[in-house]
Amino acid sequence: MELEMRLFIRLLACAGIAAVITGCASSRVETTTITYQGTDAAMRGTIYVSPGTDEQANSLSFNSIRNKIAAYFSQKGYQPVNDYKEAQYVAYVNYSINNGKAVSTSVPIIGQTGGGTAYSSGTISGGGRVASFSGSTYTPPTFGIVGMANEQHTEYLRQVQIDVFKVDGKKLGQKVYEIVGTSSGSCSNLKAILPSIIDGMFEQFPGEDGKAKKVSVYWDGDC
Repeated sequence: MELEMRLFIRLLACAGIAAVITGCASSRVETTTITYQGTDAAMRGTIYVSPGTDEQANSLSFNSIRNKIAAYFSQKGYQPVNDYKEAQYVAYVNYSINNGKAVSTSVPIIGQTGGGTAYSSGTISGGGRVASFSGSTYTPPTFGIVGMANEQHTEYLRQVQIDVFKVDGKKLGQKVYEIVGTSSGSCSNLKAILPSIIDGMFEQFPGEDGKAKKVSVYWDGDC
């Protein structure tokens, strides 16, 4: 019976019915992306991916983010370069996370709903005699949701913004793309979530101008 219970709980977790039960091979991150397109947005050329702030410029982890974004731009027809002087476009990358807010959610309580071993006993009389009996019957147990419980956790808003400008000589020209990707969840480690948000931002890029696009993307679950 314990084995059947464990298998049932694992099935619920992997089906997403009870998000608090762990054990699935991978997780998903729900992302929302809005892409605004400027004049000549369809044109392509060399592009340089730049941190949007001094703090991010000094971050050792920014290189991995830069490489990931540059690879996506390459897939979309740009030619990434490592020198700003060679770029026809520059993509400024900013990312942030808020302080979080308390959220209350209802989660299922899993228990046995039927089956198992049933015991019975009694007496039988007849012909002037009385006899006692006892016995048990067994049917396979069934499990399901037997109630709900409230759970509180902190939910964080994570955001990535990529602004793509034309380069006009030594100055920035017009903005051709503004891409904003957001995701809400309980993981407060922004760097662990960033790659998944970026995946969602570039799926079906550029998409419809100014229209929100919701995408569920892979995440290894390591926060």
